[in-house]
Amino acid sequence: MSGIEVAGLILGAIPILSKAFKSYRESVITFFRARKYIDKLYRALLLQERILEETVKLVLLESGCENIPDLSESPVGYLTDAKVQENIKDYLGPGNMKIFDDTIYQSRTIIEKLAGSLTGLVPSISGSTSDLVQIIEANRKATKQPGIIPRVKFTYSSKTLMLLVEDLSEKTEGLRRLMNLLSSSHRIIRTNQSRKSTRIAKAFRQVRSVANDLQLALSKAWKADCHNKHEVKLFLEDRVDNFTNVLASKSQTPHVHNLSFKVVFAEYFNQGQLLWNETAIRVHQKDGDSDYQAPSTSKVKIILSQTPTPQDIIVTTISDMCNTIETTKRHQQRVVFVLTENHQVGMKSAEKDAWTIHRQPNIISLKSLLTQTSKTPRQPPAISLKLRMLTALAVSSNLLQLSKTHWLKVPWSSEMVNFLMKNHGSTHNSNSLQLPTDLYGPFISLTFDATVASSSCSNASIEPKKALLELGILLLEIWHQTTFESRFASDRAPTAYNERLVPALDWRDDTNDELLPLYATAISYCLLPHMDGSIVSTDWDDMKLWEGICGNVVEPLAKLCNDRH
Repeated sequence: MSGIEVAGLILGAIPILSKAFKSYRESVITFFRARKYIDKLYRALLLQERILEETVKLVLLESGCENIPDLSESPVGYLTDAKVQENIKDYLGPGNMKIFDDTIYQSRTIIEKLAGSLTGLVPSISGSTSDLVQIIEANRKATKQPGIIPRVKFTYSSKTLMLLVEDLSEKTEGLRRLMNLLSSSHRIIRTNQSRKSTRIAKAFRQVRSVANDLQLALSKAWKADCHNKHEVKLFLEDRVDNFTNVLASKSQTPHVHNLSFKVVFAEYFNQGQLLWNETAIRVHQKDGDSDYQAPSTSKVKIILSQTPTPQDIIVTTISDMCNTIETTKRHQQRVVFVLTENHQVGMKSAEKDAWTIHRQPNIISLKSLLTQTSKTPRQPPAISLKLRMLTALAVSSNLLQLSKTHWLKVPWSSEMVNFLMKNHGSTHNSNSLQLPTDLYGPFISLTFDATVASSSCSNASIEPKKALLELGILLLEIWHQTTFESRFASDRAPTAYNERLVPALDWRDDTNDELLPLYATAISYCLLPHMDGSIVSTDWDDMKLWEGICGNVVEPLAKLCNDRH
């Protein structure tokens, strides 16, 4: 039985014991000394009942539980609810949860001793019993409320009973202080929630809305039978530098300007050949527009050109992306793509060709970089700290940007994050994406098939808590330059949430390769997001979740990247 369930038993049993003490007190008429002791015991036990109940209510309130008044009516039933238990565990975290459990178990032992000192608590038993479940059930009326205690007798001395109550007082007072301290620190953090975090979160939500539109539009532009496979590889950009105007704006809902998506259209042939075409899709915001809204009401047009011209109005809708790419290359047409507000990809002429062609793309996964066991022709160099920080920031910020797209259909691992290596056989232009060392920026791939085309992407398929845990593990891998499996000498890594959380926490606390403070802040939030005072929502649309990730993960990593520069 969990500590939370035991707390329900204690809260259900203490009122019965209190009434038993009161009943016994009223039966002791001639012995003033005895009445004095029983009065003291009764008041002390009543006080412990109130302290424990209010402490538990505080935890329930802070953890986001509902219908908290029901606790007083049915503590056993309320605290056995699975959702209530999950909320409490998320709020307290493993460390505080252990303290809570230990204190409650010790309190149960004391309550059982007190119950065992009384005969008559269970009418069907002539002697005494310490079974709290039996005592509670035996003293309930049809209304499920504790009934009137019959005449009881004590088998312990008053002094022994008083020592037990004092011991209980020590336990409940310690628990009360801890829960109050935890609640106070959480409220301070919530009160001081960074205004910058809130504004960055709002900006990321605008990016997410456009990213979802981008995926839906691209899904309509592929023909299923022209190639063996179609992929769009999306480069992961942190975008923090793009939000300068957002942070400076006095508007409650500032708009993100100069937004772009850097992508590679990948075509795979049956013969094993492949061709990658790299380009950038830029977002243009019309003058006078304010918020980015849903596509049905938005005035936003996503176009490749930075400066609108009269011919921008002429857009040719694309129904076959592969054919369009081949035709424009064959006729040496300079074109750009347009993402219209009705989720259609279009094409129009341009002054410059924005393509970068990769005929024999050379890629390497983050996992291979971390373990330095790449099978590519060139052995990659060790990852610099600067590149590691940039990668950590890019991956973390895209957890929000892509949370409603199929690019984030499953939690990212180091095997899914890839880099495009420099290939001297490729044709590059001035817009190529280059990072330090011989690598382009990290990217995530998405195969466009019938599943993607038919999906509305209205909800992410992974829980935020699990996505954050996997991000935390990925950040640990990036820092230590080794994989989770290698760290714990396991060919098969555990898959259950708690089985991955515990070793990840141990890894975080490893002093052999101590984390930079800001990096440790980001990892700690990913592993234990409830410790910032917020409740880990199961909804990707919860603004508090976004603010928490921005303030505790994105901002610290962005500062580290600036420091590295």
